[in-house]
Amino acid sequence: MEFFTGEMQYLHDGHARFPMRLGHEWSGTVSAVGYGVDARWLGRRVTGDTMLGCRACRRCLSGNQHVCEHRFEVGIRGGFAGALAEQLAVPVTSLHELPLGVDEVLGALVEPGGSALRSVQRAALKTGDRALVLGPGTIGLLAGLFAKAQGAEVHVMGKTQRSLNFARTLGFHGVWAADELPALPFDAVIDASNAPTLPAKALELVEPAKWVVYVGLAGSPSLIDTRTLAMKDVTAVGVLSASPGLAKP
Repeated sequence: MEFFTGEMQYLHDGHARFPMRLGHEWSGTVSAVGYGVDARWLGRRVTGDTMLGCRACRRCLSGNQHVCEHRFEVGIRGGFAGALAEQLAVPVTSLHELPLGVDEVLGALVEPGGSALRSVQRAALKTGDRALVLGPGTIGLLAGLFAKAQGAEVHVMGKTQRSLNFARTLGFHGVWAADELPALPFDAVIDASNAPTLPAKALELVEPAKWVVYVGLAGSPSLIDTRTLAMKDVTAVGVLSASPGLAKP
């Protein structure tokens, strides 16, 4: 939708341009392999990392290829054609085989699921902690489910009645509109929204000496007051992509 409306920052930064073939999160079956690739990949059901680094720079060699300055992003950045087509060509190094119990739809959710999982991991949640997720979109709801699975008391704050109603079917402790959110101490706030005002709100809502995770991206600059960050002794971290977590059990 951000490409359709022209709001996607990559268009303005020169990292993407039209025409382009979209399709970022995906799953499929290997139908052909290139020279030197193990033929045992043929027929395997797979998903893949969407961040494709150069594999030669300092960042890539240190395991941070997802922030490589010269990276491609499948269907989004650098002109790398995406998965909204009958076939998709990707490097074999980016592939991950899907377990039998994961169907094609869930396979396409592995990448956003990885971003959500990393967000929860970076929030340093413990059993019994109280977490707040801002934005009940795909990544926000997945983050809430991961946090719930870790034993946290999870609250979700959203905007539209439709998204809030769906979030209420997932068993969270509380689902709230912004004007309904109770005054509770939150040990972690995960901002998975695209609202430019919510990064500052996350910092306002989190308990002192706790954690804020920023995984959502607004279409315009979002600002926080670093004085609040310092005075509350809050740890704030950013999460970009599932890449560092996909290969881990």
